[in-house]
Amino acid sequence: MARPTSPGRKIELLSQTLDYFQDKPLSDLSFRTLADGLGISSYVLVYHFGNREQLLNEIVNFVEVRLNEGLRPVSADLTVEGFREHANFILERSLDERHRQSQRLAFEAAMQDPTLERPRGTAVKIFNYWVSFVTRWLKNQGIDSAPARIEARLLVSTLYGIEFSYVISGVQEQSRETWAKAMENFLASLDRSLRE
Repeated sequence: MARPTSPGRKIELLSQTLDYFQDKPLSDLSFRTLADGLGISSYVLVYHFGNREQLLNEIVNFVEVRLNEGLRPVSADLTVEGFREHANFILERSLDERHRQSQRLAFEAAMQDPTLERPRGTAVKIFNYWVSFVTRWLKNQGIDSAPARIEARLLVSTLYGIEFSYVISGVQEQSRETWAKAMENFLASLDRSLRE
């Protein structure tokens, strides 16, 4: 009977792996190169992760959990100002240089998904969570379901675009300015809809 893997050691290996991939694409992943980079035997990786696909899935999940940790609001009952503050917090967190390479890896993994035999689907789930959350928040403000969903997709897609722009450019101030304008437009649209 095989010995169970140590969850603590697995998390430690994933953390080291994330550090290793700060300047490398996920497509370069192999047990041998990763083991060499971490200074361990490739058997350690096989023991903890099984095969390359399982290791890649664990890395992607680890990255996405880290990126989204602490971002989900408690409820959709936020005031307009509370919503703006939380959205700005999410943007500022994504502009943290420590998260830039993790976001790059998450975007790379999301782009691989459509070509995989068994897509992970985690990026789609996270995107859909945020669209659903913003839709619920807009409905709580008094917006009908169909327009709320469109406005929610527009806002979430804009945030993703700004994050992607930051990943490829590294320019924080332009990202902040773009987000401020997007939020201004979003809240003005909300205000117009409520007045109509």
